Amino acid sequence: MDPAQRVSALIEPAVVDLGYRLVRVSLGGNRR
Repeated sequence: MDPAQRVSALIEPAVVDLGYRLVRVSLGGNRR
């Protein structure tokens, strides 16, 4: 596997999770 591919495979889920949390927080504060 290409090193860059491996790095993006590791980073992408974290970026998605972070962005999702940010959007959720900005939309609804701490509401679940």
